[in-house]
Amino acid sequence: MRIRPTTTYGAIIPGSDYITSLVRQGTISREAAKRLRWMDHYSRCQNARLTCRYFGISAQTAESPYAKYLTAADVEQISGITGIMAVGRNPMKGFGGDLNFAKADGKMVVTAKFYDANWYAGSKRNQETIKAMVPGIGDEAYIGPGYMDPQYVLVFLKGQQCVFLSTSLDPNDPTKTVLTLDQLKEIGKLVASRL
Repeated sequence: MRIRPTTTYGAIIPGSDYITSLVRQGTISREAAKRLRWMDHYSRCQNARLTCRYFGISAQTAESPYAKYLTAADVEQISGITGIMAVGRNPMKGFGGDLNFAKADGKMVVTAKFYDANWYAGSKRNQETIKAMVPGIGDEAYIGPGYMDPQYVLVFLKGQQCVFLSTSLDPNDPTKTVLTLDQLKEIGKLVASRL
């Protein structure tokens, strides 16, 4: 990444010399460098909507406090599906999560809802929701629902935060899901690592 003189790091982010040195050394992550480019663009145009359009970010996702936990690029990398985009909340179209990701054709790929630990405890009391416990994701996790196949939900607890991830059934074959359980678990591990 090429560093150009800017006042953004000094004006918006304290420690601009340190951040600049990280970028020059290549020790800053690609995701962090991308977010710095977003801030640079915003500082130049002073228009959040324009910045979102320029970088292909959903305005609602950019404003979401949960956007730091999962991005469209993360979902693309794990799923292998190209053209993933963050979409705003719209329960009528299946996008009822705090974060929602769809294919280029608008079909839902994965949603993420964030709850507190009490919600997780309540969900575990209903044994029909649990198909199997899943080790290695957060403090505790399960896949579900337990009353039908295929499973399309992963719920995990980490500290006092509960995350509910769901993919959709394949419209061409309702015995399959858009993401496999392994892909859903990889997304769960990634989100848990960022909590």
